[in-house]
Amino acid sequence: KIFCIQMRLEEFEILTRDKVRTLIEAHKDDDPVQFALTHSNNVIPAALVSTQLKTLQKSKQKLPSWYQINAIIPPLALEQASSEATASQKIYRGERLLDLTCGLGVDSYYLSKGFQETIALEPNPVLAKISRFNFSLLGKQTIEIKTTDAATFLHQYQGQSFDLIYVDPSRQD
Repeated sequence: KIFCIQMRLEEFEILTRDKVRTLIEAHKDDDPVQFALTHSNNVIPAALVSTQLKTLQKSKQKLPSWYQINAIIPPLALEQASSEATASQKIYRGERLLDLTCGLGVDSYYLSKGFQETIALEPNPVLAKISRFNFSLLGKQTIEIKTTDAATFLHQYQGQSFDLIYVDPSRQD
């Protein structure tokens, strides 16, 4: 089942463009409404950038590392994400971790610090791309995101066992 994350693939691709990333960095603390009113043009969708500015500003306290790197953060994903303060307290150790509910990947990111291998499942292909992109910006290349749901993965999986299987499902559905 794919959940609405309020961002389409085309919007994600726009937000990854160097020109747009530079624009977001330059205006990340500006009023998003004022930005939308003063940057209307046909080249860069001001409403999309304005929404991203607003979401980034909201993330400053909850996800300071994501804020620092100008992560791409869909509004609903921000609401559903664990805070970094909470996620950083989830300290487990082992060789293999399976996160059945990746989402924006905050828990996956922090949990993976104690594991040699991390697999995170995200059924929404756009949110999976966003999490991969943000992990790259965070310098975290060791998390493998599979675009599938937990039931399908677990039914088909025949590999090595995991030391920890983590689940923190969406509270929206």
